[in-house]
Amino acid sequence: YFIQSNLRQVMSKQVRLPLNNRDVSRFFNNSVYNRSIKLWVNNTCFTCSRLILAQHSSVFEQHLRDSPPSVLLDDFQNVEGAESGIQDALILLYGGAVQIGIRNISVLSKFASTYNIKELLKVCMDWVKHNLSVETVMMFFKALRTVDKDGVVEIPDMIRKFMEE
Repeated sequence: YFIQSNLRQVMSKQVRLPLNNRDVSRFFNNSVYNRSIKLWVNNTCFTCSRLILAQHSSVFEQHLRDSPPSVLLDDFQNVEGAESGIQDALILLYGGAVQIGIRNISVLSKFASTYNIKELLKVCMDWVKHNLSVETVMMFFKALRTVDKDGVVEIPDMIRKFMEE
């Protein structure tokens, strides 16, 4: 237990996302994006700014265009640590800093991949690269893989591009 606890502390790193230079002027005076939205994962609700989500994610921008009052994050239902990991991801999107480590890297990576948040995915991949071990690589790819209708495991194109760099 002592060694495992120390390993988790050593492998934990506080990070912030780099500034997102994505132009958000198209949201100016747009009533759809100037309201809040509730994101639900399991029984936890996060009230978020549509503008912040759309600024970082083209997937959120498209999804929120229809102006739903709330969104259920289906991909995270019954995922271990989903609530705290998504909270960490949202804090990062709002410009805050969080500790990235074994406890949240899977959820952060999956959130970044699912919602096409390139800055967050890069931070997660950098963490994995600097903390490379069988455990971290397996966790990372388990979080990001998708399985098609024939049961074939696929790596999303966004991940493949980062791997080729």
